[in-house]
Amino acid sequence: MAPTPPPAPTAPSALPPGAPDPAEAGISDLARVARYVFREMRMGQYVCSFTNPLRDPVSFAFHIEAQGGRMTKVHLAWAAVQHAQDRHRLEPPPPELSGYVECLTPRLQAVVMDPAPADGTYQPEYSYPGVPGGQ
Repeated sequence: MAPTPPPAPTAPSALPPGAPDPAEAGISDLARVARYVFREMRMGQYVCSFTNPLRDPVSFAFHIEAQGGRMTKVHLAWAAVQHAQDRHRLEPPPPELSGYVECLTPRLQAVVMDPAPADGTYQPEYSYPGVPGGQ
């Protein structure tokens, strides 16, 4: 049985409530990419969901190559847990996080970024709170 393709990407003007606008004037290209990614994370939360399985907050970064207004390559750059003021890399990352990034990748690659950031490599970072009963 063939895998089900991801739903069509969200319309550029469709922003979830409270989401920062990637078209805002005067923001850096990294902030613009981060906002496009965040929008897809929010809009696709029922297709691609992530719940941190750990007690401690987890932070991670996408490695994104942007070209011509598209995210041509997307993968997990790193993942880490936050202990007070220290950040410890997770090697390997939790499988739940790897699966989340794998699910989001085709959605992110389908996004047409308009306005587009400059062609290049970006690493937007995100964090999820820990779960008291987590691992």
